[in-house]
Amino acid sequence: TVVKFTGEWTFTETLKVNAAKPDPIRLTDASYTVGDSATALNGETTVTDNGEITYQWYEATSKDDQNGMLLEGKTTPTFTPDTAAAGTRFYYVVATNTNENATGEKTAETRSNTVQITVQEPAPVEMFTVRYEWDGEAPSDAKLPQDDHTYDTEEQARAAMDTTYTANSTSTARKDGKDGTWTFSGWTATVENTVVRFTGEWTFTETPVRPGQPSSSGASDRDQNHSVSAPSHVNGGAVSVTPSAAAKGSTVTITAKPDNGYK
Repeated sequence: TVVKFTGEWTFTETLKVNAAKPDPIRLTDASYTVGDSATALNGETTVTDNGEITYQWYEATSKDDQNGMLLEGKTTPTFTPDTAAAGTRFYYVVATNTNENATGEKTAETRSNTVQITVQEPAPVEMFTVRYEWDGEAPSDAKLPQDDHTYDTEEQARAAMDTTYTANSTSTARKDGKDGTWTFSGWTATVENTVVRFTGEWTFTETPVRPGQPSSSGASDRDQNHSVSAPSHVNGGAVSVTPSAAAKGSTVTITAKPDNGYK
């Protein structure tokens, strides 16, 4: 007689648990001017298995570059781009989760999108200048103001208007040999790009010439002929004048001829 013992085994596969993949990382493009303080790129992420996350930043050559250059020492969740020089640069970060308790793959990583950082040269500083001109004729003794300064704003340039000539300014300089008075009406400001132009206008009023007084051209009634005549009706004779026209200061002959019976 045989007693037979039969044994049975059951196999249960041990499932491997891999380290959890870090959550997605999304970076945002930004633009700066040379010398600006850039906002740090934030690549911080999380995992569900309490693993340890490490970071490494890279610089790429384009948005599509998947094999960027490792940036030495840039191993924190955040990274601040350099703005010392103008140009376009591309960065991304790789977050790696390490879980020693994982029964499968003990590491897992997530790569962020590639961010574009644009650094531009500062815009040229706009400086304003001031110019002066006359609108039409001006007295010979009036000199246009000169201003070689530059101003940060249009308002500053306008405020720098010269006050040598105001709306009360006058001049007695002659015009075309004539005496008179020049009157200044003031400055009118216009702006052409970065030039504030002040235009001034003068008006000339000729001085009226009184009889016997030298005119503005230097002539007087001494140089002009005047009509000379004698009474046309004289009792007992006749009176004649020679010449009939003469200038002031010249000699005029008056002849009186009595009729018969008169002396």
